[in-house]
Amino acid sequence: MNLHPAQRFTAPSAIQHGVPLKELMDRKLVKLIGESLSDCVPDFDGKRFQSRATRGLKELELKDRALNIAHAMAEQLPSEFDKLAPLLIKSLGPPLEATENNGLAPMFYFPHAQLIATYGASCFESGMLASL
Repeated sequence: MNLHPAQRFTAPSAIQHGVPLKELMDRKLVKLIGESLSDCVPDFDGKRFQSRATRGLKELELKDRALNIAHAMAEQLPSEFDKLAPLLIKSLGPPLEATENNGLAPMFYFPHAQLIATYGASCFESGMLASL
């Protein structure tokens, strides 16, 4: 059984003393997000995405890392949010069967949330659908 990239994202069960949350937004996360987008976006270039999304990542804090990844995602998605939203939703993977004991695993979706907040604000219906 092949697990969706979001299901392969490993994160601690809780915030760890002395370990910044920003470290969750790393090359491994970028690679997994690229895989999830490659599976449902025609002509998505995973290597180009990884190169763009990791550029300057180490110097950024948590929110800026997520936003940097979001911008890299947007560069290869349709510019019209109404066309982008269905692809983004499809890339999210299967619905969660449970939320208990997921720990910090939902951080996988922080770049997705930043993409919606940045590019979907003017498209209320699509933006709300994508944020569910």
